[in-house]
Amino acid sequence: MRFRIKAERQGKIVPFSEALMSGLDEYELKESFYMEKLRALWSDFTGDIISTHSLPDRIFKNILFISVDHSIFANELAIMKDSVLKHINKEFGFEAVKDIRISVKRLDWADRKQD
Repeated sequence: MRFRIKAERQGKIVPFSEALMSGLDEYELKESFYMEKLRALWSDFTGDIISTHSLPDRIFKNILFISVDHSIFANELAIMKDSVLKHINKEFGFEAVKDIRISVKRLDWADRKQD
C-alpha cells in the first residue's frame, strides 16, 4: 500500500487481503483489527454464558488479557484456556495469542457491542 515514487511498477494484481494487511501494518492498526475480530467471535470461542460475563480487553506481547465480572467465570475461562487458545489461533491462521491472563473487575456494559 506504500506509494513508491520513481520506482518501477510491479505489474501484478495484489489480492485485497494482502493489501489490507499491508495497510494495517503501515498504519499500526493490526492489534486493533485483531481485537475487533476477536470480540466479534468471542461468543463462538467461549459460549453464550461466559461471553456475556467476559470481555477480551487487549493483546500485549501475544498475551490476551480478559476481564470477567465474577471469579466463577474466571475459573471457567481458566479451565477452557487451551480450547480458547486453539480456536483463536485457528481463526487467525497463526499463533496470534500464546497465553491468556484473566482478571476479575467490574465490566462497563457500554463497552459491549449490541447484536
